Amino acid sequence: MVPATAAQTAEPRALPQTRFRGLNRQVAIAVLFAAAALMALLIPIGLSYISPPPRHAGDGDLALYQRIVQTMRDGGAYYPTAHQQLRDGGYATRPVFAWRTPAYFSLLARLPSTAAAKIMMGELAVLAGIMSWLLLRRDDYRLALIAAPLLLLSLGTASFDIGVFYSEYPTGMLMLMSAAAFGLGWRRSGMAAAIVALFLRELAAPYILVCLALSWRERRWREVAVWLGAIAAYAAYFLWHAAMVNAQLGPADFAWPEGWIAFGGARFVLSTVGHNGLFFPAPLWLAALILPLGILGLLAWPGDERIALTVFAYLVSFAIVGKPPNHYWGELYMPMLTLALPWAIPAIVDLVRAALTPTQKAHAAQAFR
Repeated sequence: MVPATAAQTAEPRALPQTRFRGLNRQVAIAVLFAAAALMALLIPIGLSYISPPPRHAGDGDLALYQRIVQTMRDGGAYYPTAHQQLRDGGYATRPVFAWRTPAYFSLLARLPSTAAAKIMMGELAVLAGIMSWLLLRRDDYRLALIAAPLLLLSLGTASFDIGVFYSEYPTGMLMLMSAAAFGLGWRRSGMAAAIVALFLRELAAPYILVCLALSWRERRWREVAVWLGAIAAYAAYFLWHAAMVNAQLGPADFAWPEGWIAFGGARFVLSTVGHNGLFFPAPLWLAALILPLGILGLLAWPGDERIALTVFAYLVSFAIVGKPPNHYWGELYMPMLTLALPWAIPAIVDLVRAALTPTQKAHAAQAFR
């Protein structure tokens, strides 16, 4: 008999351990049932969803932002330019939240062309993808291999016009880079990326608050001071922005009768999930599968809770805040949810094993660990 070699006797490498490993049988069954029930709830919404018609007379937000940037490149100031373009397009100009802050448009206007902006966005997407891959590679190389094409799909529109002119795209990528940097131990880089994201789009505020809460819990007082300073600086910036907007407004400016507190619930949340990079052309019932799997991955992923807390903060917020045309807000958190998707595989394996293991055996296995 020929003796077995080390390669022949080596066992396949086990899947990475999740938070569900060794879970009580009844709890594991409940988690699996909840995930299936969420899919069953969301799939009919995805199948019946109809995109909302535009509320204005113009040719869309993308064309609006392109005109603003081009006029600024030709020498126009941001606030008069934005006011004129919003009015001409039939947009509401009240309240101040109807206006984007000028930082991102000013950055685009300083670039020589839209092609240069696309190159910049493509480089940002590549950097965000590499940092995210390194984070997952640290846990398990197979998860990183699965994540690579998913991240490509999620970040793939960065160099398209919609990815360049909508500030949600760079904001979401910067938050992804920040979370990956914190996970890799690059805390200063993580803080810098997060603060830049906030000044590009105020909707990065939930992520900033999550970071502040984690720094407070970990008693990192210098970080707490930096986060509070960034919040104070942004508050001052936004107050200046509001004053500049109010200086432009006159009797002809109007607001839509409904506000952003719309309680869109699961329908609006699902629409934000579907607005994710190259996933966007896919039918919305696919988003109804992605969201529960992503939530499983977030709950299963051990280590820093930053990504999970951020995604859950946006899901809860968008169930309350956001009009139907604002579905592109999904670009803020969907790169993070996409990063968690590979963890759904070991999560389901651990849950199924726990569900199929009799309770007495599960307790005995825990006792001998």
